[in-house]
Amino acid sequence: MDQLKMSRTPVHEAIIRLESEGFPCVLPRRGVQILKLSADDMRETYDVIIALEGMAGALIAARRKA
Repeated sequence: MDQLKMSRTPVHEAIIRLESEGFPCVLPRRGVQILKLSADDMRETYDVIIALEGMAGALIAARRKA
């Protein structure tokens, strides 16, 4: 955490939040292991990214017209 110049608290809170979503596996007294994503998870992630980028582009285009 020294390399990131962050305190332990936000890192710890982020790990807790990610754990509640099923991403990392907390290994007592050993650290945290990030779980591999399945191909379906990756497809779903990219579907969301594509949808968000499309919406962002449409919103930017609408602002330029106004």
